[in-house]
Amino acid sequence: GSENRRYPWGTEDPGSNTSLANFSSSDSSPFIAVGSHPLGAGRWGHLDLAGGMWEWGLDWYSEGWYSGVGNICSNCANLSAASDRVFRGGGWDYYGGLRAANRNKDYPTNRDNNVGIRCARTP
Repeated sequence: GSENRRYPWGTEDPGSNTSLANFSSSDSSPFIAVGSHPLGAGRWGHLDLAGGMWEWGLDWYSEGWYSGVGNICSNCANLSAASDRVFRGGGWDYYGGLRAANRNKDYPTNRDNNVGIRCARTP
């Protein structure tokens, strides 16, 4: 966002504070109650933005997206069809990827127990 936070809660590395997100050093399971890490809240108090699951994105994967056409837009998506889709954020078993800017790719038809979607609701 506009504050360019490294993590949803700020710049503190989650490895030094296991109460910030759901990852293998903080919890014994990727499946925990929603809101279990309130100290990891984002700028507007939203929870569970890091850890738990890698999150599928709308974007199709392009190796050069950030070094080419993609870097000139704001709030944009790569909608040009390709073989792989982007997923972001880092799963429970991948502490090193909890940054929202971290991205990976896979075929959208593949299934994995640490890649999914994030649900949102109005309380």
